[in-house]
Amino acid sequence: MFSVNIQAHTTPAIMHFLIPVLAVLAVVTAKPVDEPAPFVATDNRDVDGSYTFSYTSEDSSKTEVRHADGTIVGGYQYIDADGILQKVQYQAGEDGVQILASNLPVGSTDPVQDTPEVLQAKDEHFHEVQRALQLIAKAEALEAAYRKLHPELDLA
Repeated sequence: MFSVNIQAHTTPAIMHFLIPVLAVLAVVTAKPVDEPAPFVATDNRDVDGSYTFSYTSEDSSKTEVRHADGTIVGGYQYIDADGILQKVQYQAGEDGVQILASNLPVGSTDPVQDTPEVLQAKDEHFHEVQRALQLIAKAEALEAAYRKLHPELDLA
């Protein structure tokens, strides 16, 4: 602990010098009451493209490993806005991406029902496809008739 005893006979010039010095000294030597956890990270890479990476902080962490075959496996966790610890694990490779997480929404097992707008769009699409197929059939019939009338023409 640092202490200073200032006497009543101290001159104003010394006081003008001493007060700023003491203020700076107090700020420099002060320690916060709650120091945050340190941030720790590692990052190791190899010439074959593989790597390991991780970090840990006060409210989150992450680990990821990439193997030489390109497969990536990892996970992370964090405290969300509601104070809940959320955890995510993932893997990416030849079979695509798989994710297991505590924060994914849980869906219904009921089949999806089309809205009236979607049903109308499907119906309109079906009718347009039928119309296009009819036009194609007419064009093919016209081409066949034309070939009969003009066998000398190469219509490749």
